[in-house]
Amino acid sequence: MIDKSTGKAPTGNYPTVTISKNGNVLQTITAQGGYIYFSKLCEGDYTLSLSSGNYQTQTWHYTSVCNKFETTTRFLELLHNSDSCCHGKITVSVLDSLSRSGLDSVVVSLSKNGSTPTYQHTTHGTVTFTGLCPGEYSLYYSGKNGWTRIGSATWSVTLGCNDSAGFVRTLYRDTCCNGKITVRVKHPHSGENVDSVNVNISQNGTQLKSGMTHNGLITFTGLCSGTYSLYYWKSNWYRTETPGWDVTIHCNDSLYFEKTMIPLSECCNGTISGTVVDSVSGNPLANVTVLLYSNNTQQGTATSDSTGSFHFTGICPATYILCFRATDYNSFYLTNVVTGCNDSKTYTVKLKRK
Repeated sequence: MIDKSTGKAPTGNYPTVTISKNGNVLQTITAQGGYIYFSKLCEGDYTLSLSSGNYQTQTWHYTSVCNKFETTTRFLELLHNSDSCCHGKITVSVLDSLSRSGLDSVVVSLSKNGSTPTYQHTTHGTVTFTGLCPGEYSLYYSGKNGWTRIGSATWSVTLGCNDSAGFVRTLYRDTCCNGKITVRVKHPHSGENVDSVNVNISQNGTQLKSGMTHNGLITFTGLCSGTYSLYYWKSNWYRTETPGWDVTIHCNDSLYFEKTMIPLSECCNGTISGTVVDSVSGNPLANVTVLLYSNNTQQGTATSDSTGSFHFTGICPATYILCFRATDYNSFYLTNVVTGCNDSKTYTVKLKRK
Protein backbone atom coordinates (compact mmCIF):
# COMPACT_ATOMS: atom_id res chain seq x y z
CA MET A 1 0.00 0.00 0.00
CA ILE A 2 1.53 3.31 -1.12
CA ASP A 3 0.10 6.76 -0.55
CA LYS A 4 0.06 8.20 -4.07
CA SER A 5 0.73 11.73 -2.86
CA THR A 6 3.78 10.87 -0.70
CA GLY A 7 5.13 7.69 -2.29
CA LYS A 8 5.30 6.13 1.19
CA ALA A 9 3.29 3.69 3.25
CA PRO A 10 0.09 5.24 4.62
CA THR A 11 0.12 6.58 8.18
CA GLY A 12 -2.58 7.50 10.64
CA ASN A 13 -5.89 5.95 9.63
CA TYR A 14 -4.51 2.74 8.12
CA PRO A 15 -6.40 1.10 5.24
CA THR A 16 -8.17 -2.22 5.76
CA VAL A 17 -8.29 -4.95 3.10
CA THR A 18 -10.93 -7.70 2.98
CA ILE A 19 -10.53 -10.84 0.88
CA SER A 20 -13.58 -12.89 -0.12
CA LYS A 21 -14.44 -15.82 -2.35
CA ASN A 22 -17.83 -16.64 -3.83
CA GLY A 23 -19.33 -13.86 -1.72
CA ASN A 24 -17.93 -15.22 1.56
CA VAL A 25 -15.53 -13.03 3.56
CA LEU A 26 -12.39 -15.00 4.42
CA GLN A 27 -10.21 -12.48 6.25
CA THR A 28 -9.84 -8.77 7.03
CA ILE A 29 -6.45 -7.21 7.81
CA THR A 30 -5.40 -3.65 8.68
CA ALA A 31 -2.34 -2.59 6.68
CA GLN A 32 0.02 -1.11 9.30
CA GLY A 33 3.42 -0.48 7.77
CA GLY A 34 1.90 -0.59 4.28
CA TYR A 35 1.87 -4.39 3.91
CA ILE A 36 -0.81 -7.07 3.94
CA TYR A 37 -0.13 -10.78 3.52
CA PHE A 38 -2.81 -13.36 2.71
CA SER A 39 -1.65 -16.98 2.85
CA LYS A 40 -2.98 -20.51 2.26
CA LEU A 41 -5.05 -19.49 -0.75
CA CYS A 42 -6.45 -22.34 -2.84
CA GLU A 43 -6.91 -22.08 -6.60
CA GLY A 44 -9.80 -19.90 -7.68
CA ASP A 45 -11.11 -16.37 -8.05
CA TYR A 46 -10.98 -13.91 -5.14
CA THR A 47 -12.28 -10.39 -4.58
CA LEU A 48 -10.28 -7.87 -2.55
CA SER A 49 -11.71 -4.64 -1.17
CA LEU A 50 -9.72 -1.77 0.34
CA SER A 51 -11.35 0.80 2.59
CA SER A 52 -10.11 3.67 4.75
CA GLY A 53 -11.33 6.87 6.28
CA ASN A 54 -8.63 8.75 4.36
CA TYR A 55 -8.41 7.02 0.97
CA GLN A 56 -10.73 6.20 -1.87
CA THR A 57 -12.23 2.70 -1.76
CA GLN A 58 -10.74 0.16 -4.17
CA THR A 59 -12.01 -3.25 -5.29
CA TRP A 60 -10.16 -5.69 -7.53
CA HIS A 61 -10.15 -9.35 -8.50
CA TYR A 62 -7.39 -11.90 -8.18
CA THR A 63 -7.10 -15.41 -9.61
CA SER A 64 -4.95 -17.76 -7.54
CA VAL A 65 -2.83 -20.36 -9.33
CA CYS A 66 -1.73 -23.53 -7.49
CA ASN A 67 0.76 -22.53 -4.75
CA LYS A 68 1.97 -19.47 -6.65
CA PHE A 69 3.38 -16.53 -4.67
CA GLU A 70 2.47 -13.14 -6.08
CA THR A 71 2.70 -9.52 -4.98
CA THR A 72 0.65 -6.51 -6.00
CA THR A 73 1.03 -2.80 -5.29
CA ARG A 74 -1.95 -0.53 -4.74
CA PHE A 75 -1.56 3.22 -5.00
CA LEU A 76 -3.92 4.99 -2.62
CA GLU A 77 -5.61 8.27 -3.49
CA LEU A 78 -6.73 10.55 -0.70
CA LEU A 79 -10.36 11.50 -0.40
CA HIS A 80 -11.17 15.11 -1.22
CA ASN A 81 -9.53 17.44 1.33
CA SER A 82 -8.65 14.53 3.63
CA ASP A 83 -4.93 15.24 3.28
CA SER A 84 -5.38 18.66 4.82
CA CYS A 85 -7.00 17.23 7.98
CA CYS A 86 -4.54 14.47 8.88
CA HIS A 87 -1.92 16.46 10.72
CA GLY A 88 -3.40 16.03 14.17
CA LYS A 89 -1.20 15.37 17.20
CA ILE A 90 -1.59 13.84 20.67
CA THR A 91 1.07 14.28 23.35
CA VAL A 92 1.05 12.33 26.61
CA SER A 93 3.33 13.15 29.54
CA VAL A 94 3.75 10.71 32.44
CA LEU A 95 5.05 12.34 35.63
CA ASP A 96 6.04 11.36 39.14
CA SER A 97 3.19 12.57 41.35
CA LEU A 98 5.50 14.30 43.86
CA SER A 99 8.54 15.58 41.97
CA ARG A 100 6.57 16.17 38.74
CA SER A 101 9.59 14.90 36.83
CA GLY A 102 9.05 12.82 33.69
CA LEU A 103 9.14 9.03 33.96
CA ASP A 104 10.82 7.05 31.19
CA SER A 105 9.93 3.61 29.78
CA VAL A 106 6.21 3.90 30.47
CA VAL A 107 4.19 2.26 27.68
CA VAL A 108 1.53 4.44 26.03
CA SER A 109 -0.75 3.07 23.31
CA LEU A 110 -3.10 4.70 20.82
CA SER A 111 -5.87 3.10 18.77
CA LYS A 112 -8.77 4.24 16.63
CA ASN A 113 -12.07 2.48 15.99
CA GLY A 114 -10.80 -0.79 17.48
CA SER A 115 -7.75 -0.95 15.20
CA THR A 116 -4.47 -2.52 16.34
CA PRO A 117 -2.91 -0.15 18.90
CA THR A 118 0.31 1.75 18.23
CA TYR A 119 2.73 1.54 21.17
CA GLN A 120 5.43 3.98 22.28
CA HIS A 121 7.66 4.23 25.36
CA THR A 122 8.06 7.55 27.11
CA THR A 123 11.38 9.36 26.65
CA HIS A 124 12.02 12.17 29.12
CA GLY A 125 8.50 11.40 30.30
CA THR A 126 6.74 12.11 26.98
CA VAL A 127 5.37 10.41 23.87
CA THR A 128 3.85 12.10 20.81
CA PHE A 129 1.59 10.58 18.16
CA THR A 130 1.47 12.56 14.91
CA GLY A 131 -0.24 12.38 11.52
CA LEU A 132 -3.68 11.84 13.09
CA CYS A 133 -6.89 12.31 11.14
CA PRO A 134 -10.25 13.39 12.62
CA GLY A 135 -11.98 10.80 14.78
CA GLU A 136 -12.18 9.24 18.22
CA TYR A 137 -9.01 7.75 19.70
CA SER A 138 -8.45 5.50 22.70
CA LEU A 139 -5.31 5.81 24.83
CA TYR A 140 -3.73 3.68 27.54
CA TYR A 141 -0.71 4.05 29.81
CA SER A 142 1.03 1.31 31.78
CA GLY A 143 2.47 1.24 35.27
CA LYS A 144 6.17 1.19 36.13
CA ASN A 145 8.15 -0.90 38.57
CA GLY A 146 8.30 1.01 41.85
CA TRP A 147 5.34 3.22 40.95
CA THR A 148 1.60 2.57 41.08
CA ARG A 149 -1.20 3.91 38.93
CA ILE A 150 -4.29 5.31 40.65
CA GLY A 151 -7.44 5.64 38.59
CA SER A 152 -8.26 4.49 35.10
CA ALA A 153 -5.46 3.50 32.72
CA THR A 154 -7.52 4.31 29.62
CA TRP A 155 -9.25 7.36 28.21
CA SER A 156 -10.62 8.67 24.92
CA VAL A 157 -10.32 11.85 22.92
CA THR A 158 -12.00 13.07 19.74
CA LEU A 159 -9.87 15.05 17.28
CA GLY A 160 -11.16 17.44 14.68
CA CYS A 161 -9.29 18.65 11.62
CA ASN A 162 -5.59 18.96 12.57
CA ASP A 163 -6.38 19.17 16.25
CA SER A 164 -3.64 18.88 18.88
CA ALA A 165 -4.32 17.44 22.29
CA GLY A 166 -2.10 17.07 25.33
CA PHE A 167 -2.54 14.96 28.45
CA VAL A 168 -0.66 14.57 31.73
CA ARG A 169 -0.84 11.30 33.62
CA THR A 170 0.80 10.58 36.96
CA LEU A 171 2.29 7.58 38.71
CA TYR A 172 2.70 7.44 42.45
CA ARG A 173 5.97 6.18 43.87
CA ASP A 174 5.38 3.09 45.94
CA THR A 175 6.67 3.94 49.41
CA CYS A 176 6.85 0.21 50.21
CA CYS A 177 9.48 -0.58 47.57
CA ASN A 178 12.60 -0.36 49.72
CA GLY A 179 12.56 -4.00 50.77
CA LYS A 180 15.81 -5.96 50.90
CA ILE A 181 16.78 -9.65 50.82
CA THR A 182 20.29 -10.79 51.72
CA VAL A 183 21.44 -14.35 51.09
CA ARG A 184 24.60 -15.85 52.57
CA VAL A 185 25.96 -19.16 51.24
CA LYS A 186 28.44 -21.07 53.41
CA HIS A 187 30.07 -24.49 53.80
CA PRO A 188 27.87 -26.58 56.14
CA HIS A 189 30.79 -27.86 58.23
CA SER A 190 33.54 -25.22 58.18
CA GLY A 191 31.19 -22.24 57.95
CA GLU A 192 33.42 -20.69 55.27
CA ASN A 193 31.77 -18.39 52.74
CA VAL A 194 31.08 -19.78 49.26
CA ASP A 195 31.64 -17.29 46.42
CA SER A 196 30.38 -17.25 42.82
CA VAL A 197 27.12 -18.93 43.74
CA ASN A 198 24.37 -17.97 41.28
CA VAL A 199 21.26 -16.59 42.97
CA ASN A 200 18.18 -15.27 41.21
CA ILE A 201 14.94 -13.75 42.40
CA SER A 202 11.64 -13.86 40.52
CA GLN A 203 8.04 -12.86 40.99
CA ASN A 204 4.97 -14.40 39.36
CA GLY A 205 7.22 -16.54 37.16
CA THR A 206 9.27 -13.60 35.84
CA GLN A 207 12.93 -13.29 36.81
CA LEU A 208 13.62 -9.86 38.27
CA LYS A 209 17.29 -9.94 39.21
CA SER A 210 20.22 -12.34 39.39
CA GLY A 211 23.81 -12.24 40.56
CA MET A 212 26.66 -14.09 42.28
CA THR A 213 27.76 -14.18 45.87
CA HIS A 214 30.82 -12.18 46.91
CA ASN A 215 32.31 -12.93 50.30
CA GLY A 216 29.46 -15.39 50.50
CA LEU A 217 26.81 -12.65 50.24
CA ILE A 218 24.38 -11.26 47.72
CA THR A 219 21.75 -8.59 48.41
CA PHE A 220 18.67 -7.66 46.37
CA THR A 221 17.30 -4.17 47.07
CA GLY A 222 14.40 -2.02 45.91
CA LEU A 223 11.85 -4.78 46.46
CA CYS A 224 8.18 -3.89 46.79
CA SER A 225 5.75 -5.67 49.07
CA GLY A 226 4.83 -9.09 47.74
CA THR A 227 5.87 -12.72 47.42
CA TYR A 228 9.15 -13.64 45.71
CA SER A 229 10.86 -16.88 44.70
CA LEU A 230 14.62 -17.39 45.13
CA TYR A 231 16.88 -20.08 43.70
CA TYR A 232 20.61 -20.79 44.04
CA TRP A 233 23.15 -23.06 42.33
CA LYS A 234 26.83 -23.52 41.51
CA SER A 235 28.45 -26.01 39.13
CA ASN A 236 30.12 -29.00 40.80
CA TRP A 237 28.75 -28.04 44.20
CA TYR A 238 26.07 -29.88 46.14
CA ARG A 239 23.17 -28.12 47.83
CA THR A 240 22.42 -29.65 51.21
CA GLU A 241 18.89 -28.24 51.21
CA THR A 242 16.10 -27.37 48.79
CA PRO A 243 17.52 -25.04 46.08
CA GLY A 244 14.45 -22.85 45.83
CA TRP A 245 12.24 -21.14 48.38
CA ASP A 246 9.51 -18.50 48.57
CA VAL A 247 9.44 -15.46 50.81
CA THR A 248 6.89 -12.72 51.46
CA ILE A 249 8.13 -9.17 51.96
CA HIS A 250 6.01 -6.70 53.86
CA CYS A 251 6.50 -2.95 53.57
CA ASN A 252 10.26 -2.26 53.40
CA ASP A 253 11.24 -5.49 55.16
CA SER A 254 14.91 -6.49 55.38
CA LEU A 255 15.26 -10.28 55.34
CA TYR A 256 18.31 -12.51 55.73
CA PHE A 257 18.77 -16.16 54.72
CA GLU A 258 21.63 -18.60 55.11
CA LYS A 259 22.09 -21.46 52.67
CA THR A 260 24.73 -24.18 52.52
CA MET A 261 26.72 -25.83 49.75
CA ILE A 262 29.53 -28.37 49.72
CA PRO A 263 31.92 -29.29 46.88
CA LEU A 264 30.93 -32.51 45.12
CA SER A 265 34.48 -33.75 45.73
CA GLU A 266 33.63 -33.81 49.46
CA CYS A 267 30.34 -35.63 48.88
CA CYS A 268 31.55 -38.87 47.30
CA ASN A 269 32.06 -40.98 50.41
CA GLY A 270 28.62 -42.53 50.36
CA THR A 271 27.84 -46.25 50.33
CA ILE A 272 25.17 -48.52 48.86
CA SER A 273 25.01 -51.98 50.39
CA GLY A 274 22.61 -54.75 51.14
CA THR A 275 21.79 -58.44 51.23
CA VAL A 276 20.42 -60.68 48.47
CA VAL A 277 18.16 -63.58 49.54
CA ASP A 278 15.88 -66.19 48.00
CA SER A 279 12.32 -64.83 47.85
CA VAL A 280 10.82 -68.09 49.16
CA SER A 281 13.30 -69.54 51.64
CA GLY A 282 14.94 -66.30 52.70
CA ASN A 283 18.35 -67.95 52.45
CA PRO A 284 21.26 -65.67 51.44
CA LEU A 285 22.40 -65.94 47.85
CA ALA A 286 26.11 -65.90 47.01
CA ASN A 287 27.72 -65.01 43.66
CA VAL A 288 24.94 -62.65 42.61
CA THR A 289 26.23 -60.03 40.18
CA VAL A 290 25.15 -56.50 41.09
CA LEU A 291 25.54 -53.75 38.48
CA LEU A 292 25.37 -50.08 39.48
CA TYR A 293 24.11 -47.51 36.91
CA SER A 294 23.67 -43.71 36.90
CA ASN A 295 22.73 -41.52 33.92
CA ASN A 296 22.60 -44.65 31.73
CA THR A 297 26.27 -45.34 32.49
CA GLN A 298 27.59 -48.27 34.48
CA GLN A 299 29.33 -46.97 37.60
CA GLY A 300 30.43 -50.22 39.24
CA THR A 301 30.06 -54.01 39.73
CA ALA A 302 29.86 -56.06 42.91
CA THR A 303 29.33 -59.74 43.75
CA SER A 304 27.45 -60.96 46.80
CA ASP A 305 29.48 -63.06 49.29
CA SER A 306 28.49 -66.21 51.15
CA THR A 307 26.20 -64.19 53.41
CA GLY A 308 24.50 -62.58 50.39
CA SER A 309 26.06 -59.22 51.15
CA PHE A 310 27.14 -56.66 48.50
CA HIS A 311 28.79 -53.30 48.95
CA PHE A 312 29.57 -50.15 46.85
CA THR A 313 31.73 -47.32 48.17
CA GLY A 314 32.69 -43.87 46.89
CA ILE A 315 29.08 -43.04 46.05
CA CYS A 316 28.44 -39.43 44.94
CA PRO A 317 25.03 -37.68 45.10
CA ALA A 318 22.92 -38.98 42.20
CA THR A 319 20.02 -41.24 41.27
CA TYR A 320 21.07 -44.85 40.74
CA ILE A 321 19.70 -48.14 39.39
CA LEU A 322 20.93 -51.51 40.65
CA CYS A 323 20.61 -54.63 38.50
CA PHE A 324 20.81 -58.09 40.16
CA ARG A 325 21.64 -61.18 38.07
CA ALA A 326 22.10 -64.78 39.24
CA THR A 327 22.00 -68.23 37.66
CA ASP A 328 18.55 -69.87 37.95
CA TYR A 329 16.99 -66.57 39.14
CA ASN A 330 15.07 -63.82 37.38
CA SER A 331 16.93 -60.55 37.02
CA PHE A 332 15.77 -57.80 39.34
CA TYR A 333 16.09 -54.00 39.09
CA LEU A 334 16.14 -51.68 42.07
CA THR A 335 15.32 -48.24 40.65
CA ASN A 336 15.26 -44.64 41.89
CA VAL A 337 17.99 -45.08 44.47
CA VAL A 338 18.60 -41.44 45.38
CA THR A 339 21.69 -40.55 47.40
CA GLY A 340 22.70 -37.27 48.98
CA CYS A 341 26.06 -36.09 50.27
CA ASN A 342 27.91 -39.08 51.79
CA ASP A 343 24.68 -41.01 52.28
CA SER A 344 24.63 -44.68 53.28
CA LYS A 345 21.83 -46.77 51.77
CA THR A 346 21.07 -50.37 52.75
CA TYR A 347 18.62 -52.74 51.03
CA THR A 348 17.38 -56.32 51.27
CA VAL A 349 16.70 -57.74 47.80
CA LYS A 350 14.62 -60.86 47.19
CA LEU A 351 15.20 -62.79 43.95
CA LYS A 352 12.65 -65.16 42.47
CA ARG A 353 13.77 -68.51 41.12
CA LYS A 354 12.98 -69.11 37.43
